[in-house]
Amino acid sequence: MHERRIPAATTAIALAALLAVGCGGDAEVVDAGTYEGIVDATEPGAREVVVVLDDGRRVDMVVTDGTALQESGNPVDVTALESGARVRVTLDREGGRNVPTRIQLLP
Repeated sequence: MHERRIPAATTAIALAALLAVGCGGDAEVVDAGTYEGIVDATEPGAREVVVVLDDGRRVDMVVTDGTALQESGNPVDVTALESGARVRVTLDREGGRNVPTRIQLLP
């Protein structure tokens, strides 16, 4: 019996689609800037975070090694970004995606 393999690219696309649905597939790409809102969903293993901005828009982003994560001026781990946490996010826009350069946990 032959084992059937799924190409890695197909697997990656399927995983990205599942994350988008699981994290609120109606997320938007916004202009570069600083925004405040509430963390709505997280995928810590994928480092994906969805934030509902104060104006009601949902933005999703992937936290990278270049993203500064802070609480009260101190560095924190991505696991500190829990659903319901209030945040201030500084984003760059790269093509069709939001790239967080800084995420601050707010009191």
